[in-house]
Amino acid sequence: MQEWKQQHRTGQYFCENVEEQLTEQQKQVMEKTRKGRFPLRYFQTSSLSVRKCAKLPDGRAYLQGKIQGSRTMKLLFCTLIILVLLSTPICAQKMHQTFHFLQDDFPKGSTERKIAEFLIAHMSYAEFLNTSPEDFKNNVLYCALARKTMPWGKSIPEDIFLNYVCPNRIAQEGTTRWRQYLFAEIAPLVAQCKTIKEAALKINDWLTSKVFFAPTDARDLAPLDVLKRGFGRCEELNILYIAALRSVAIPARSVWTPAWKHTDGNHAWVEVYLDDGRWHYTDPSWLQEDFDNTWFTPFLQTAPVVMTSALTDICKTYKRFDLDRICVVTDRYANTIPITVNKETLNLLLEHLDGIGKIYGYVMVFNGGRLRPVLSHRFTNLDSLHWTFSITPGDYVLAFATRTAGAHYGCLHVSPEGNYSIEPPRKSLNTMFCTFRPVRPTGKTRLSPGLRSRRQKQAEKVRKISDGIFQTVKSWKPTLSDRLAHKLATAGKRAFEIMALAEGLQQKRRDRLWKLLELMNSKDLVDIGIGELKKLAISRANIKVENNLEQEIVDYFLINPRIYYEPPAWHYEELAKIIGPVKQLSPKTVSLKAAQIARLVQQIRKVPSSFCQELLTPLQVIKHLKATRDLEILVTTASLFRAAGIPAQFVPYAETVLIYDGKAWNLFRPEMPEKPLEDAGFSVLELSFRTEENKCINPESFKYMKDFGILRWTKGQPKPVKRVRTRRDTIRCSTMFELLPGRYDIFHKHTENTGKKLVSIVSIDVKPGKMLNLLLTVKQ
Repeated sequence: MQEWKQQHRTGQYFCENVEEQLTEQQKQVMEKTRKGRFPLRYFQTSSLSVRKCAKLPDGRAYLQGKIQGSRTMKLLFCTLIILVLLSTPICAQKMHQTFHFLQDDFPKGSTERKIAEFLIAHMSYAEFLNTSPEDFKNNVLYCALARKTMPWGKSIPEDIFLNYVCPNRIAQEGTTRWRQYLFAEIAPLVAQCKTIKEAALKINDWLTSKVFFAPTDARDLAPLDVLKRGFGRCEELNILYIAALRSVAIPARSVWTPAWKHTDGNHAWVEVYLDDGRWHYTDPSWLQEDFDNTWFTPFLQTAPVVMTSALTDICKTYKRFDLDRICVVTDRYANTIPITVNKETLNLLLEHLDGIGKIYGYVMVFNGGRLRPVLSHRFTNLDSLHWTFSITPGDYVLAFATRTAGAHYGCLHVSPEGNYSIEPPRKSLNTMFCTFRPVRPTGKTRLSPGLRSRRQKQAEKVRKISDGIFQTVKSWKPTLSDRLAHKLATAGKRAFEIMALAEGLQQKRRDRLWKLLELMNSKDLVDIGIGELKKLAISRANIKVENNLEQEIVDYFLINPRIYYEPPAWHYEELAKIIGPVKQLSPKTVSLKAAQIARLVQQIRKVPSSFCQELLTPLQVIKHLKATRDLEILVTTASLFRAAGIPAQFVPYAETVLIYDGKAWNLFRPEMPEKPLEDAGFSVLELSFRTEENKCINPESFKYMKDFGILRWTKGQPKPVKRVRTRRDTIRCSTMFELLPGRYDIFHKHTENTGKKLVSIVSIDVKPGKMLNLLLTVKQ
């Protein structure tokens, strides 16, 4: 029995195939297993046990197991085995084989055994699919090796070690094998260090000699990909630095503030657990002489909240997910004030809010031309609205919304003395106003000039390598545009592999490869497999393109493989085999294909999710018919249409997929497979800003996502309007936006004569197929 209960994850796979025939007890077992807790004790009493999921030489999957109980159950099992062999189901084999190491390779009570059990209990579904048994074992062995060999290894408390040294995952980067490489690289550097602090600073010096900070898009690269590329944004440098620290048994974690109060943007940095048993902060984008002193130290008082993550309850939990949680650590950086809001204190704000259904609450700051949430909470209904949170002093906006309606706003002022007030916004005609008092950082950055000079020299050294790759690419292919050559150079040494791939392709496929490279994000060139890139070029070259299609639609919504921030493993060739291509792009053929895709998408089930998790690939979602979040289903849906030769796009601000039928864009409604397409009804919003003297404010100087912004309330969530068609008209002094119908809020900032800063909120309803002109006055 002991041998069988080790394989309970396979038991879940078996149970899911016969769910409708299970007893009530077995359904409870399956449900508890599905939640990701993996409690062995539940399987000691189950009458159904499956031993393992394996693979025959011919590639067919089979289940090898044993039934304890009635003759009916034995018959059921035999029937299932036959069905499995005939239908060749997708078997998440990697997921199950991982458990083999618990029994065969790691003795009970050993460090390796504890690490393996902990990691398996908190592994996300994506990690199970993307981690091979060999990689899992490698991670466990090198994690234990570092604890045993590093001078400080055994002094780290077990809960800190398990949460902040052992996990392979750091943020939302791809699952890769990095620990062995980094241990071999870092361990010799720090083996003679006497303290964790000394070692951590030496690793910081190593990192800044290899990579430098540069803004990039929001998708995170894995540690070795950042190293290969030579630069990354703040979170990517965190990922590499934390991985390097963890490789030698130094606990480290990523910490962030969602949005600053004093300026636009946000930031993420690193905390390291030092010899004094406390967490200390640093920034890997700079050379550091010490901890708790970096370029953003003066700004910490302007951070509304500061957060981190953990796998277990070892910190103050803010949000709990199935397999991990987000923690609040603001008190370590700034003084916070406890705030309590409830139905009574918000009576004036919520008088028109529907009391039926869930209510979503947000604390927001004006940042990047719009209101950005820094805290959120979900309430069952209006009567259950009671929320206590802590936040730093300052001015905020409260917003409460339902899934079907827009937001109701309130102005929150928190004083340094501990007092706070919540008031309805001031109103003038169709505009609401909240006051934002200027926030100024205290103190100055205490970085020495020597550090600045060294940082500049090291960044210049890395840039020279990139420039050398650029020159090599241009020498090889002088006809390549400078833009594409620079993009290849940002891929680091991967550029040479791509060049070799191009040399081996036929002319038609090579031309399509160049088009792909122009369309693809530069990060994709770093971490996409060369084999996958070749397949992509071939499959995209075989796409039948209608002559009447606009080139922009063909390039960006058909040939372009990327939908959102999914991993660069699209497998369009395999998706095309599953869904089948359309013979001709017309409303009728597209509607039929949409009905087929709608029926397929409806079969996808949700499984436990985690905060720190990469997105599943579309092929993984379709093969297993499982997803951890709605976003994966939407990305998969758009990928299926493109694989079928139908232009498609995912619209993040509306959480929907649009399909082009050869004549117009349509909303895809998978919940209505009989009629899944509906006219998108795009509308045009023309926004004009003028001064109080009725003078035009040039749209070139009053910029979107900096001076003003637009939010759409979708399913109770504030979604910034991005990735939309915009056009600036300097003659009409306006900016035009092409939007889907819905409720939108427009934000912009004012400055009163008294010096007070105001944020104005204008709510509008955009109707299908309409042109809406809006003139807004800005006090400057």
